[in-house]
Amino acid sequence: MADGEIKLYFNHGSGIYYLGFNKNGMSGVKVIKFAVYGIKDKSYIMLSGLVNSDDPLIIDTANKITSGLSDLKDKVKALHDFVVNTVEYNSDEDNLTMENEKNSVQVLLTKKGVCRHYSYLFAALARAVGIPTRTVVGIAGGGHEWNEVYIDGQWLALDTTWDDQSQGVIYDYYLKPDLLYHYKIPEPYVYIFGETYGGFAVKYLEGLDK
Repeated sequence: MADGEIKLYFNHGSGIYYLGFNKNGMSGVKVIKFAVYGIKDKSYIMLSGLVNSDDPLIIDTANKITSGLSDLKDKVKALHDFVVNTVEYNSDEDNLTMENEKNSVQVLLTKKGVCRHYSYLFAALARAVGIPTRTVVGIAGGGHEWNEVYIDGQWLALDTTWDDQSQGVIYDYYLKPDLLYHYKIPEPYVYIFGETYGGFAVKYLEGLDK
C-alpha cells in the first residue's frame, strides 16, 4: 500500500458501517457512514486489523498450544490458559492512541496489555486454528472487552482478563452462556467491533444470535 493508506477489513458482511478516524494533532473524530454490499459475514473466522490470525507467529503459536488436542473445548481451554499465563495486565496501555494501538502480534511479543489486548490475542489464536471467535465491547464496572466462542451451537463468553488473577488461572468467567448478567452491552447496538487500524468501524446488529 502507498504511504498514508490503511487497509480496512469488512469482516461482518454487507450492511451499513460507520468509519471514525482522526489525525495526529487534531481534536475530535470524523465519522463517515457508508454501505458495503456483496460481502459474506466471516467476522468470527477471518483476520482483522488488530486480530492478526494470519500472522505466521500467531499461527505457529496457536498450533503449538493445541498440538495433540482434538476436542474443541480442550483447544479453547488451552488457548484461554495460555493467554492468561502469558499476558500481564498493564493499565498504562489503556492510554494508547489509535495510531499506537497494539495488535495481537504485538501483545504476544510484549506480553502486556489491558482487557482489549487480552481479547485481541485470544481471538487471533482461536481463529488461527479455526475456532469461531468474536471480541465484544461492553461495560463491566467500566469499559471492558472480552470474547465469545461458538461451541455446540451457541456462543459462550470467556474473559481472559478477569480469569487472570494473582493466584493463577481461574475459570469464573470461562465459557459462560449468561455472562451478560454481569456485563452490559451499551444501547442501541449489541456488539461493537473495534478490530481496525487507524480508527473504528461499527456495524449495528439487531440481536445476540448474529
